[in-house]
Amino acid sequence: MPGGEEKTKSYFQACHDYFAQEFGQENVVSAKVHLDETAPHMHLHFVPVNKQNGRLQARVAMNKAKINHIHDALPKFLQERGFDVQRGSGKTKDKNIENVHEYKVVQKKDSRKGKRAENVDRCGAECKRTDPFQKKKPPRKW
Repeated sequence: MPGGEEKTKSYFQACHDYFAQEFGQENVVSAKVHLDETAPHMHLHFVPVNKQNGRLQARVAMNKAKINHIHDALPKFLQERGFDVQRGSGKTKDKNIENVHEYKVVQKKDSRKGKRAENVDRCGAECKRTDPFQKKKPPRKW
């Protein structure tokens, strides 16, 4: 197995091959690999065609059962090609947020925490540390 960039390229090519096999090469519209972000990843776009009747039917081609099938089958496909991958558990957090409004509140809180930490980091030793509860000194009289 090649190393570094070649292995990454082979990995994403294998992922592309899986989707081309699963949905038909003619239905894979594009596949773009992003290597310039924190984690290399691929955006793959395909036309969700129902294999039984050849019609465009996203609800049939991409339902919950099909997504679970992909999550099971893709790691096996990649393992057969020498990649050391495992199927994820499907649980990214202890508690998934179902309500979009609750999600936005949580995201806003996380964003605020990040900004506070960023401000402290940016401030560093150069900033004056002040106690907000400290009484102000009266202005000098000249």
